[in-house]
Amino acid sequence: MNHIKNSIINQTPISIYINAERALIGIDDLVQFILFSFNLINNEVVILSQIEKIFVTDLYDKISHRLKRHTFVSYISDMFGLDNWELENSKIVDEWLDGVDTFNYTNNIIKKYIDGNTNWIL
Repeated sequence: MNHIKNSIINQTPISIYINAERALIGIDDLVQFILFSFNLINNEVVILSQIEKIFVTDLYDKISHRLKRHTFVSYISDMFGLDNWELENSKIVDEWLDGVDTFNYTNNIIKKYIDGNTNWIL
């Protein structure tokens, strides 16, 4: 997200893989997950794969719309097998997500990040 945002602000050309997907999470949500799960897990690997998956092309569109600016984008079609990154969330993550407002999650994170002028995004 920083790379996209900074490229738009600085009017630096950017390359985006057409089928690449990402999932954002706000640092405050990550902290809330840690607090939620702190006493519920012990020496376990926890997979927090995603709250809401989004194509990087759509992420670029949403960020540029929020900034009201664009930059030159070259779209790359071949991802060389890098398009299968998703893992299933751990059960504890799904339990935590039951109490999280996930409606329009990515848009809310972008709004908070861009308007709030914070760098706390993963």
